[in-house]
Amino acid sequence: MPRLIRHRPAPRRSSPRSWALLMVSLVLVVVAGCRRAPPPVPAPPGLAEIAPGRGTPYTPRTLLQIRDRALVLPSGERCPATGACPGLMALRGQPIAVDLEASLMVAEMSVPLAQIALILGVEETICLRVAAAGASRCLDVLPRPAAALGGWMDAEKPLAKIRLMVRADGMEVVTVRGKIPGPDRFGPSVPTKGGKHDLALLAQSLARLAAHLPQEREAALLASPQTSAQTVAAALDALANASEDQFEKRLFFL
Repeated sequence: MPRLIRHRPAPRRSSPRSWALLMVSLVLVVVAGCRRAPPPVPAPPGLAEIAPGRGTPYTPRTLLQIRDRALVLPSGERCPATGACPGLMALRGQPIAVDLEASLMVAEMSVPLAQIALILGVEETICLRVAAAGASRCLDVLPRPAAALGGWMDAEKPLAKIRLMVRADGMEVVTVRGKIPGPDRFGPSVPTKGGKHDLALLAQSLARLAAHLPQEREAALLASPQTSAQTVAAALDALANASEDQFEKRLFFL
């Protein structure tokens, strides 16, 4: 009986077009791997400071200043404390940053930041520019005038109404159910330590609160007029880093 011989098909050769596509893909992968993040923008002297690696990267944007309780625009125009500020209105829709100088007090920044709030969209944040290891970083926040606090409290959401209230004698962490107790049940949630705000205890309190209310994504900061910008930066940084940025929406009532 004759023996059957099976013929194997010849291997397919890649076409020049396939090789070209493969080489282009490899080049793109190599180029993507070699890309580097843009270098950090150096921080000018005098900004409030946070720990290295905290905050979000600062990218060039419309940068405003606060001088003598007035908002100063890039053009040099100073917005009056009351009345219209045409130059500010023209910035509507642009990404905005404000230098958070450590020497400022809340009393000095309240009106300027409340003016900025008037040109922002409902969920539009601004960057409070701070320094971290010599580099510019952002503390992203939604500034709100003090008059808007009542409406926020009356709104259906957020449910817990988490507030961090900064005073001279310490910090209060408050929810809709009341104050988070501190070491002394009659004192603030986070009393001062050695005459300074106890940021380590604040971080612990916020972490416990975040674990207890994992569904909450919003928190508000309120600070007394004589609170320094450095303390504001520390408080916002603590909120931002509570349980891996759980409180991603941070309001600052002024």
